[in-house]
Amino acid sequence: MPTQNQTNTAPLVTFRPDIEGLRALAVILVVVYHAHFGPFKGGLVGVDVFFVVSGFLITSLLLRERERTGTIALADFWARRVRRLLPASTLVVVTTVIAARWMVPPILLEQVGRDALGAVGFVINLVFAHRASDYLGGQLLEAAPSPLLHFWSLAVEEQFYLVWPFVLWGLARLGARLRGTALVIGALAGASLVACIVYTRTSPVWAFYLLPTRAWELLAGAALAVLGTRVHRVPGAARAALGWIGIGGIVLASLVISERTAFPGYAALLPVVSTVAIIATGTAAPRWAPTSLLSLRPLQWIGARSYAIYLWHWPALILAEARWGALDAQQRVLVVSASLLLATLSHALVEDPVRHSRWMAARPIRSYVGGVGLLVIGLAASALTINTGTTVVGKDTAAVPVLVETTTTFTPDDGAPETSGASGAPPGTGSSTTVPATTAATTTTRPTTQDLLERLEPLLLNAVTTDVVPANLTPPLSAGGADLPLPYSDGCLLSNGKTRAQACTYGDPRGTVSIAIVGDSHAAQWQPALASIAERRGWRIVFHGKRRCGGAEYDFASDPAGIRRECRAWRKSVIDALTREPVDLVLLVALRYPILDGVTDESASAWQRAYETFGGRLRTTGAIVALLGDAPFPTEWPGACLSRHLESATTCLIDRERGEPAKLVAAEQQAADAADLAYVPTGDWFCSDDRCAVMIGNINLYRDNNHISIPAALFFVPLLEASIDQLLSVAER
Repeated sequence: MPTQNQTNTAPLVTFRPDIEGLRALAVILVVVYHAHFGPFKGGLVGVDVFFVVSGFLITSLLLRERERTGTIALADFWARRVRRLLPASTLVVVTTVIAARWMVPPILLEQVGRDALGAVGFVINLVFAHRASDYLGGQLLEAAPSPLLHFWSLAVEEQFYLVWPFVLWGLARLGARLRGTALVIGALAGASLVACIVYTRTSPVWAFYLLPTRAWELLAGAALAVLGTRVHRVPGAARAALGWIGIGGIVLASLVISERTAFPGYAALLPVVSTVAIIATGTAAPRWAPTSLLSLRPLQWIGARSYAIYLWHWPALILAEARWGALDAQQRVLVVSASLLLATLSHALVEDPVRHSRWMAARPIRSYVGGVGLLVIGLAASALTINTGTTVVGKDTAAVPVLVETTTTFTPDDGAPETSGASGAPPGTGSSTTVPATTAATTTTRPTTQDLLERLEPLLLNAVTTDVVPANLTPPLSAGGADLPLPYSDGCLLSNGKTRAQACTYGDPRGTVSIAIVGDSHAAQWQPALASIAERRGWRIVFHGKRRCGGAEYDFASDPAGIRRECRAWRKSVIDALTREPVDLVLLVALRYPILDGVTDESASAWQRAYETFGGRLRTTGAIVALLGDAPFPTEWPGACLSRHLESATTCLIDRERGEPAKLVAAEQQAADAADLAYVPTGDWFCSDDRCAVMIGNINLYRDNNHISIPAALFFVPLLEASIDQLLSVAER
């Protein structure tokens, strides 16, 4: 966000109404994007506009000071930044963490506090980059978007403000003229742009959040500031036309850029170049230039408050959704209106009084002392939120659900001994949660799938009618999805930028039966169950997985183009690997991606074709290929819901048709029939006729808003094992 209200490229005027209006346009685009108003799926480009404006204004200010005094007073510059940035941002952070105690599910409070620490220290962009949170994807599969996510752009700018004045100060000390300064800017901007393009392809999350890959946008504005009045040598009519082209470019970018765009990369050039064109138009162009539009009083009013509007609108939307669920259009209008009121008040009562305080401006040390005080307040509020978060524990205890009794022990035909992990979980599960051995045990006679479903029926009936969350829920609600299967730590679940199949083996490497599980993170969630079976029966399990790459060749609408290319390359690599080292059975698993876009006849047909295509290719390796149906998809993170409804847990049940759409189940069955694949539906493992459980006995079935937990996977071991046995026995016949 830009935070300087004056423009200062030496010979130009000190106030630019066109830039104030440009700020307004930028913040309007960001707000309508976040609030899902209109067709502006790329409204986030408003942030790119802010970057260019900030680079222009700050560099203009510093260059004018250098021309006037021969140097740059760094202490004065940073004191102004403190007065401009910290009062409003600290107010928003503290208000957010206070409101979160009432509005956010209790189990998420600690994470809000940790995000607040990053926001207060202006390093939250590093936090989200490390967390691999996909902003343009709308944090599609995040359990809960952070109410402080938007602080990432403030962090990028603040980091720029720390580094860039040093560079200009150093150039001034070296006696560099504007031409030399322009060369330095060009070199730095070029390197940053190249890094941005490269990393957008290989590590798009890092490209999005980090200063080195975003600096070229701020430096584009800096370059324009160095050019100064040279821009005015271009005829006014030409500059005016260029300005209107710039307005059109920004609007076009907000319409055509979407979740499927590889962003920032090349795509960010459109809003950046367009913003440069608008600023270059200046105020001395003909009256029909875009300045006349941008100078309209409503836009001037919004532009003057753009910083406050940017700060308040996102936490207002996220906290409201956390408290009351998905908002309809009318509710979003009310929330945005409330945030506009808060922005107006904070601008009048906090921003302007502190920024224009003559007493604080008289001596930089006063601004620094005030800044330290604000940082202490923000850090204290964050730490209190982390350390005094509400402990969420149910009452009473629930029985451990058992599908197979452990009265006798079965010895596998191949003589492989039965083993167990040190903590009660089978080896290779990666679980830090103790799980009763009864959930994965076997008896002298293995029950059939039908036998197990009959035993499961009363457990499911109890699960969908129980209102009390048990105190011994496993994993506990406070675990927050931290208990991950081994493919995450083994590096076998490939991340962005990696396309070469990397197999991880579990169980007996020389096992006589070999099974591959292929897919995305929804394949990884079954690894603990398969590892349990493999260790006991002497099988070999091979895992091939890549994040956001379903086992089916389906490109869902929210997938960035770079991810789609990577998925295609990875799937080919998997087939090559399984051709070189054949297996007996391939289990193909994926999140049902059409649910994310909206299930229609068209998307169901595309889902069917996708499974037919990839499943058919896997059949060429000589293996049996089975589609393993996905677990029901919740409308929200069940753990968050349960933490709010400790004595009304049925509120959190999943509607079966929404969580397991009949159209997609039918599409999967039809794909299996068409491509000579087997199909293992899992809906009856989780659901009654119309509702799906989120806990069974003391087992918490979901670790987040779309993955099952390790204890859940282990509980379903008997059903998974019976299904595999049936597949292998059919093949033997």
